[in-house]
Amino acid sequence: MTLRSLASGSAGNSLYVASADGETRILIDAGLSFRKLRNRISAAGLPALPGIKAVFVTHSHGDHIGKSGSGATCVERLIREYGIRVYGTAPTLDAAGVRQHPQAVTIGVRAEIEVGPLRVWAFPIRRHNAEECVNYRVYDGASKRTMLQCFETGAKPDGFDAWLPHADALLIECNHEREYVVDNDKIPEIIAQRIIATHLSNPNAAAIVKQISERTKLVVALHLSKENNDPALVRVVLTKALREIGREDVRVVIAGQDKPSEVLNL
Repeated sequence: MTLRSLASGSAGNSLYVASADGETRILIDAGLSFRKLRNRISAAGLPALPGIKAVFVTHSHGDHIGKSGSGATCVERLIREYGIRVYGTAPTLDAAGVRQHPQAVTIGVRAEIEVGPLRVWAFPIRRHNAEECVNYRVYDGASKRTMLQCFETGAKPDGFDAWLPHADALLIECNHEREYVVDNDKIPEIIAQRIIATHLSNPNAAAIVKQISERTKLVVALHLSKENNDPALVRVVLTKALREIGREDVRVVIAGQDKPSEVLNL
């Protein structure tokens, strides 16, 4: 299995996942403009968008469906121009403007879908300002590897402890440092409290990282706030957490907003 974060943050999110043989390729979220997503994939040296088999969308916010202004969302254009199948919950597909399209598949907050050798499970996350939000875990039958998401949530999802021991890669939100949010005079208090309630902080993420099993070899930090976090701090926090459990062998990658991550092979 190969992973590439194409973008991660409040300005847009998209994750590329490919099976070990490279023949089955999916995206989790398409939260950039259509043109930017196409260019980002090209810049990463990945096969062009028409080769994507499916898009799995986590929730309805614009930075996940690629909504900009009153025009078509990126998700809608992927269906319309390339016929790519899109999976999401009903509120998510409604927000993307595609729920009635034949290539849009409505799923529940707990679902299992197979796309070639990739098996994808949706599971619900706790989020206070969007309906029927999910994260995904993906198993590649070719490589026998599993990736597990935990982001855009205010707390560890129900059932997460049962899945974590089987994760070869953990993709975990490190959105903010709480003190940065509280001390930021530009953020109204009500917004600050919403950020804290609906996103994992660095200490939240570190606590989850400390629970990984011997199977996990990769930790990817997702959705860092540009205003309320620091990539160098995130690396220090996660490295410290891994050192405390004797797992200095685990690779730590910080996903960025403006360029693709390195190639992450599991």
